[in-house]
Amino acid sequence: MVLTKKIFIILIIFFTSSTFGKGFSIDNILNLISEKKYIKVIELVDQSLKNQSINPNTFSSDTEYNKITQIKLFLKLESMLLAIRASQLEMTMARLEKMQQILEISDDFDLDADKYDFDRLREVFESESESWKESRFTFNYFASISYFTWNYALSLTDSTGENATLYSKERGPCFGGGIRYQNAMWGIESGLCYGYVSATVGEDSTNVKYNQSKVPVDAFISTTSLIWRPKDRVAIKIGMPIIYHSGDYKPPVGGSISDTNQISYGYLIANEWSFRNMAFEISYGDIKNYPSSFWSFKLIFNL
Repeated sequence: MVLTKKIFIILIIFFTSSTFGKGFSIDNILNLISEKKYIKVIELVDQSLKNQSINPNTFSSDTEYNKITQIKLFLKLESMLLAIRASQLEMTMARLEKMQQILEISDDFDLDADKYDFDRLREVFESESESWKESRFTFNYFASISYFTWNYALSLTDSTGENATLYSKERGPCFGGGIRYQNAMWGIESGLCYGYVSATVGEDSTNVKYNQSKVPVDAFISTTSLIWRPKDRVAIKIGMPIIYHSGDYKPPVGGSISDTNQISYGYLIANEWSFRNMAFEISYGDIKNYPSSFWSFKLIFNL
């Protein structure tokens, strides 16, 4: 986008209407534009608006703007977009809202559309704002409910002193939430959930026989993951889960069971599919000292 002769005409109108006040000349303003000093132009426009008792930061459709003021707002908007594209101004939410306000009230302006093409500025604004939103990192919170499954290893010593490894099949729901820091492509998230599940444990080797069902197990699962979004509604995650496991296993008469309480860590890979304010995630991983893989199926609710 390049400033054209239309802007020069605008400037002439400004100065012939004495809207910038003393101490400025057309040559000075044209030099600022040719030198790409768009911020200075914005400052001059803002000052002229203040001279008219108009707030240069808030615009409303309830206010009537005369033709000269409408032209000023056109110049302000175009200079802001030029400054952002030239990296002289950083896009912020406040500036985005300010430009959006000008575009909204421009529908009521009585200007020559060939000279003051707000539609062209609208296209540039939408392109710049979309690019900014995609690159902007933001925090957001989420709640989750998941269903996980794994096998857990225990050590059994029976009444004769015989040792054996027990395998506890554990599965059930996990309720929690977390926080994300992300933009449209990259991010990081951290979540915590609590699971209260039922386990089935047993061993039927030649020397040791032990079985127990419906064992209550508490599990706290904390996961920190890196996020990559190859598509708008698809995410791939690589994370490190840390699991605190505590089970109420009943030892055999005269024997004992150890490793019922343990903190373990591992890795996981997950795929997430988003729709509206929800997402569905499938994750697979491996936990240190667990004799099987870790699987999880999760519903995520963005808050």
